[in-house]
Amino acid sequence: LCTASQQATILALARQSLETGASRSAVVEPDRDSSGSYYHVHISPLDDLEAVVLLRDVTALRQAERSDAQRRVRELALEMKIEALAKLATPVIPVRQGVLVMPLVGEMDSRRAQRLRETMLDQLVAQRATLIILDLTGLPSLDEAVATELTRAAQATRLLGARMVLCGLSAQAARQVVTL
Repeated sequence: LCTASQQATILALARQSLETGASRSAVVEPDRDSSGSYYHVHISPLDDLEAVVLLRDVTALRQAERSDAQRRVRELALEMKIEALAKLATPVIPVRQGVLVMPLVGEMDSRRAQRLRETMLDQLVAQRATLIILDLTGLPSLDEAVATELTRAAQATRLLGARMVLCGLSAQAARQVVTL
């Protein structure tokens, strides 16, 4: 049931509605120190002394909105962490004017290879580099999809007027890249 302060708020809204002759709607919140209910109140005046008051408990709706908002905040924080980790997973290191190195470590799938290409191209433009060296020593394997993505990265690099050099390739990986 409504607390005394909620009742006072509803009565004040009813007085305003009767004085102005206009309908009023509001959400009446519980007291700060209580875990009471939220109410949506709608007041429509009938004449100078009478009004219709509709009161609906919207506590469950408010709690659902709050938990949904909290979930969205957690998802956004997780996305930001994933993005930060992705940047760490594909570092671009300037070694001298116009020369960048990207050491690659760990498993490489087509999604990570695409992200690598995007990062590489952005950094080539941002740092006005003409050469990027991809060090593949830390990659345990190189499948066809990744080799294809590296070939696309090399083509895109050439379109920017730069060159891409691969180093640290195994003999098998070198054959895959040349075949493509």
